Amino acid sequence: MIKKIIAALSAAVLIIPSIPLNAAAEEISCDSSVLTYTVNGSSAVITGYKSAGAIVTIPEVIGGLNVTEISSGAFSDCENAVTLTVPNSLVKIGEKAFENCRNLKTIYIGNSVSEIGSYAFSGCQSLESFTVGGLNSSFSVKNGMLCNSGGTELIAYAGAADASVPEGIISIGKAAFFSNSRIRSVSLPAGLVSIGDYAFSGCLNLKEISLPSTVKSLGTGSFMSCSSLEKAILSGGLSSVPNECFSMCTSLAAVNFPSGITSLGDSAFYSCGKLTGSEIPPTVKTIGSNAIGTHYDMISRKNAAFNGFYLSGTYGSAAEAYCKSNKIGFLDYNNLRYGDINGDGTVDATDASGILAEYAAVATGRTPSFTYVQTLLGDYNCDGTINAVDASCVLSYYASVATGALPR
Repeated sequence: MIKKIIAALSAAVLIIPSIPLNAAAEEISCDSSVLTYTVNGSSAVITGYKSAGAIVTIPEVIGGLNVTEISSGAFSDCENAVTLTVPNSLVKIGEKAFENCRNLKTIYIGNSVSEIGSYAFSGCQSLESFTVGGLNSSFSVKNGMLCNSGGTELIAYAGAADASVPEGIISIGKAAFFSNSRIRSVSLPAGLVSIGDYAFSGCLNLKEISLPSTVKSLGTGSFMSCSSLEKAILSGGLSSVPNECFSMCTSLAAVNFPSGITSLGDSAFYSCGKLTGSEIPPTVKTIGSNAIGTHYDMISRKNAAFNGFYLSGTYGSAAEAYCKSNKIGFLDYNNLRYGDINGDGTVDATDASGILAEYAAVATGRTPSFTYVQTLLGDYNCDGTINAVDASCVLSYYASVATGALPR
């Protein structure tokens, strides 16, 4: 009986058809480039390059087989390519396929491309325009930028350093501007609703971002490592700032939190060293690990609070609990001595003079010198700005105290 079972198994092994394996990588010359490819069944896959000229035209057919795919990272770090043409036979462009092609200016995407992987064009900081085949049903172009077929989602940016996202775009896709160090400014359309994961991450020269009131969601790390970003104006429609959203924005000195926000994710503002403090609305119920006010301390080799960093909020709030657990200074903004910017316990002419000096500096374009606490206390009328009105209010209060009209 055992011999019969062994014989049957042997016969079964003999009749299993052989499975063809992908062929080893081969080379093909086209224009001034040498590309590598493999055969995958009945089609060819571009896997890389050995040398590439300024003009790269990927052939539609290699050895009688249609070229249907550009594999992940195939042209990564190719600095020679300036113009790229993708054939009409191509169906898929893999992840990071053209990552860091820093001199690439124009790309033609053929009629059959239906799938483009994440970060396919990240770091292509010289991109001026995309062109899509007229029969392509998956993608379109708006103002030279690659979009979905309906023109409502921006997939990859191409254009000037001062970017203007076209009207009609309601979503900026994952990594759409990723690692584009040429970008200095971005104008966003009024109807924008969402910004995807890592959409602007690594835009090293982006200085300010103002989100339209229609924006309801931000993705993980959407502005992470924008090291020149100085100011972020958040949308009143946001309910949360997600994980790592502004992490490592080392120049960020000002951020507002809209009144309807309910949560700050893990590392949302991690290692934002220029941010000396912020007001946390009472609507915020959860604050994630190292969300704000902390960094990696090289001496202790662990996360620690920035010296002089404060959060303001109300007693019993999530903000107070977060400050206690992270050894961060906390201010109850319902119990502050407004006007006392030098912290000597009195509100007087010296404070008014300091407020006027700060107002004059900011009004003439100089860098603010007040800490977060000074800014909070100097805004005597709590209108969100420090100006001559606040100084006048401080002087009026001081005069009233000095004449006995008000108690100290």
